[in-house]
Amino acid sequence: MAHRRIGPAPVTAIMESVAADRFDTEILQQHWIPLAYADADTAAVLRERLGVEFDAFTGARHRVLETDHFLYLPVVATYRRGGTLRRATIVFALGTDFLVTWQPEEHFRPFDAAVAEMRRDPALTDSAPGVMYALLGALNEASQEVLEHACGALDAVRGRIEAASGAGSGAAMRIDTGELRAIMTDLAGAEESVAWLRRTHLESARATRRLMSAVQDTERLSLRNGFEGRVAELAADIEAEGRRAAVEHDRAVFAQQSVMSWLVAQENRTTRAYATSMALVAAPVLLLGGWGIHLLWLSELGWELAAVCTVVLIALVTVAPLGYAKRSMAR
Repeated sequence: MAHRRIGPAPVTAIMESVAADRFDTEILQQHWIPLAYADADTAAVLRERLGVEFDAFTGARHRVLETDHFLYLPVVATYRRGGTLRRATIVFALGTDFLVTWQPEEHFRPFDAAVAEMRRDPALTDSAPGVMYALLGALNEASQEVLEHACGALDAVRGRIEAASGAGSGAAMRIDTGELRAIMTDLAGAEESVAWLRRTHLESARATRRLMSAVQDTERLSLRNGFEGRVAELAADIEAEGRRAAVEHDRAVFAQQSVMSWLVAQENRTTRAYATSMALVAAPVLLLGGWGIHLLWLSELGWELAAVCTVVLIALVTVAPLGYAKRSMAR
């Protein structure tokens, strides 16, 4: 494909949100075109001038697609913004001269790190693979931040379990059921974060491998000789983070299974406590109630009062064991 400049007008808004006051927009725009999901006008211009097309990713954005002009590589980005876990699908369309990223309309903060790196190393802006390398590295850094936060959350949950249960045999049985359920909620959140990270790492590793192939196949010797090692290093970093995320995911799942086992044990203990109290209380109360009802039946108070007494005794036999079981469960 011949090198064609499309001009700044179609991408001014989103590019300025990425690069304002940090880097020269014209330099970035030589090879990188960020396209917002809903920007139909710019998409039409890019379709006409470059042949880039994202309609195939509207319903299924995680399928690698290769055309005569572009290689499409979707990656689910997992990042934190304002203390909240966020996810967004970024589709990298890698061509000979241009990299087009199909991304959210809002300012995508993980790419700020990529812009900063390209400012420190302007050679990255000399080619579409160089820009893609910087963007994938920024996504990996954002994933590392999410993983660190998830690890901290898992450590905090384990600390809560240890503090609530104490030490020694059977300590877990003394954790309050409400606390166990709160722990389960926190564990589910951490496990979900790490699960999404694993998907991010898998897709980022796939995109980096395809980037490596593009670098190796390029006819620019300067790009291939000076850049191949950096892409290989990025691929190794992403794979290492993926392995770490897999370990943390296993830890989260194991912790969830342990807490669930404790909840089942608590419920079993409640059932046993209820059955025991029923066995201890039911027979004496029923005997006493029967004797009282017999006396009332023989008196002049009538059977109505006897019926009321029977209902009260049955309620006592039922409620008293439940109260005992509840106290036993909370211990």
